[in-house]
Amino acid sequence: MATLLFGLMAFGLSGASAGAAPQASVAVSKTDVADTGETVTVTGTGFDPAAHQGTRPPLAGQNSGVYVVFGTFDQPWAPSAGAPGSARRVIKQVWALPAAQRAILDPAGTSPDFVTIAADGSFTVDLEVAPVSGSTGEYGIVTYAGSGAVNADQETFTPITFSDPGTTTTTTTSTTTSPSTTTSTTTPPSTTTSTTTSTTTSPSSTTSAAPPLTIDPLVREARSATGASGQSLSVDPATGLNPEGDTTKVTGSGYDAEVGIYVALCVDNGPGVTPEPCVGGGGPDAASSVWISSNPPSYAAGLAEPFGPNGTFEVDLELAAADDYVDCLEVRCAVVTKADHTASANRSADARVPVSWAGQDPTETEQPVQTTTPTTKPGGGGSTAPTSATPKPGNPPVTSAPLVREPRTTKGASGQSLTVDPATGLDPMVTR
Repeated sequence: MATLLFGLMAFGLSGASAGAAPQASVAVSKTDVADTGETVTVTGTGFDPAAHQGTRPPLAGQNSGVYVVFGTFDQPWAPSAGAPGSARRVIKQVWALPAAQRAILDPAGTSPDFVTIAADGSFTVDLEVAPVSGSTGEYGIVTYAGSGAVNADQETFTPITFSDPGTTTTTTTSTTTSPSTTTSTTTPPSTTTSTTTSTTTSPSSTTSAAPPLTIDPLVREARSATGASGQSLSVDPATGLNPEGDTTKVTGSGYDAEVGIYVALCVDNGPGVTPEPCVGGGGPDAASSVWISSNPPSYAAGLAEPFGPNGTFEVDLELAAADDYVDCLEVRCAVVTKADHTASANRSADARVPVSWAGQDPTETEQPVQTTTPTTKPGGGGSTAPTSATPKPGNPPVTSAPLVREPRTTKGASGQSLTVDPATGLDPMVTR
């Protein structure tokens, strides 16, 4: 009887182990894509919504989901392997989030930049994939933990290839990275793969090979600047950045810790003028900015990072040269600090370090020339925007685009509703 009981207990333990949570995996509807570009469907399973918590805003200390990214990747590419952000060049990204966290960043639940991870760990999202001229690394669709978290169990890599439209592929590929990532340039990382593939190739089938974009380390230099109140801002690197996506280390000192700031990549409108618009937005939940505040509003717990001693900070800023509204290859942009939304008219926190991109001379984008001098608002509340500004040659004039002027609504800490119309496509030369 004792032997039988022991056997039943062992069986029960084995059965419990067999019922463990499934490993995260991704299925992509098509992995050999026409070089003209196509939309593929990405289906994820086994992504535990509570697997990890973010370590930086906007979801520091909260379940932070995973980024679903189409781009080009070095080997190793994964955060768990110690790869820097520059090893992951983002072309298209969607953030897969648990329902509660999506409600924070996408209150209306309608933004195409987010998808909800169901309670069972699944999600489905469509991604547009197409080759990019001058790209380096291997094309693929990856997943990795969001908001600064690192979780090897949630990292997956699915290679994407581009062929002449004469190639037809029906394939579903699920690829999960293992902790041992190789440095081979011809094969993906060490993987566990389940693949069912049927491929018919016409005789004219070819694989496109875009010329590589050379990132010259000799022109990747750090730059520093002194801000409006004597604070110091350093960006490393500030030149030779990869326009498709890069990571730079931003450090500051001498800031007034009583004034919260955003660190972001924005259009440089000159001294005394708000640096805007910003790539990826410029608010507390913007895609390419970091919020630094030692005394944020009560509703912002976990969204802002505090200043260090003597008004210091150090953050890694992930950035790209352009989004739907700003193109820093056409206008002068800078990594900036500016007062957060609680004191947006306060120009004392302003500091800016102009940046340049690979293949671009640091002097090619010129500073816009102000035709009127900014004036100080009564009571010392900062400065108003100039009434007009004329870009130097090479900088197209700023224009408002009515087609992207849309209202936005969000909910406050007590359930109240706030609507701004328009909230996008605003004219950066008008501050009202």
